[in-house]
Amino acid sequence: PDLMAIRSSLLMCMHYTSAASRAELFVEHEAYGKMLANSEPRFALDHDFNPARRLRLGVVSGDFCFHAMAFFALPVFEARDHGWHLTCYSTTAKADDANQAFRAAAHAWRDVRGLSTAQLSELIVRDRIDILIDLSGHARNNRLPVFAAKPAPLQVAWGDYVDTRGLAAIDVLLGDSIQTPPEDDLYYTERVVRFAPDYICYRPPAYAPGVAAAPCLSRGHVTFGCFSEITKIGPDAIADWAAVLKAVPEARFVLNNRLLMDEGRQQRFARMFRDQGIGTDRLIFRTGGSHAAFLAQYAEVDVILDTTPYSGGLTTCEALLMGVPVLTVPGERFCGRHAAVHLTHGGYPEGVCPDPAAMVAKAEALAGNPRALASLRASLRARFLASTVCDVPRFARTFYGTLREEWRAL
Repeated sequence: PDLMAIRSSLLMCMHYTSAASRAELFVEHEAYGKMLANSEPRFALDHDFNPARRLRLGVVSGDFCFHAMAFFALPVFEARDHGWHLTCYSTTAKADDANQAFRAAAHAWRDVRGLSTAQLSELIVRDRIDILIDLSGHARNNRLPVFAAKPAPLQVAWGDYVDTRGLAAIDVLLGDSIQTPPEDDLYYTERVVRFAPDYICYRPPAYAPGVAAAPCLSRGHVTFGCFSEITKIGPDAIADWAAVLKAVPEARFVLNNRLLMDEGRQQRFARMFRDQGIGTDRLIFRTGGSHAAFLAQYAEVDVILDTTPYSGGLTTCEALLMGVPVLTVPGERFCGRHAAVHLTHGGYPEGVCPDPAAMVAKAEALAGNPRALASLRASLRARFLASTVCDVPRFARTFYGTLREEWRAL
């Protein structure tokens, strides 16, 4: 029970099941934080708190590689002005192109995989970091015990993790009004700062293919699909999707993910659909490929149906980029509202449905008017790229402005 890595893994896994309530999640996060409680901050007593000087920003992450953060965080780091010195503390061994881009974006790069909690904390203090950001939360390769040691005066939670970290030593969590609404503040040990319409921004890859014609025009039927990680697909999602397929009996459904190369996984999902009355003749399995090829495979679907209880984040942005509308029913948790916030501010708020019945009705309406669906597909990319979700310079100004305001308030 005292093994921190196991507790951290538990917290990550609890987000993928609807069995855990919002309150239960908070209790477990709080318990983790109490195990790491530390009363003596490590940062130097003579730290310079000048509010106007160039600030030293540190980011700790295991995701400095090909990952959602390469599309959400990297562009923000690259867009900072001369008022910021960036040090990246990397806990990943992956040395891909995205990793090289993160390295190039930083003033200083630290490979900290081999450092103990005490050693990394001391390094951050020696680097005179003013603001330290946790980008990983309870995901793999996180270093949350370092944050408990308080090696920087201002510590911030942002990025890939979808909840409180549970640590009293982390001062602020950067959020937004949809994923972290004010009524949820009681579930965060951090003070939630809603600094932007969407807590992330998105920069599409240069290799993204063009938007394909709507496949329903040539096939004579609509194809629904899901391109998210299969770990996000719970029984409730299958039930919702099956309800759509029953309402649109000629439709097909595409599941696309690299993990579906395992035939056993395909059989598991086929069985789950059969249990909901949907035959395998209506299912199509795809196994991804390179990222460019994966994006091109959106040409096979007309409408994406979101996952639950863990909503699609990057895949929602990618669907909109490829002209494919997304339908979602927001959940009660941060992790269940990704698609809702990206759709609301990304040019397709109509995709946010109040309940599963409304999602079925919306899916029926889209399927019943193929020409309107094709017209929507032709316009979605431009709407998305013109939205605040894709406005990296604006987001960066707000992001760094918020961090400086929080620094001044210390």
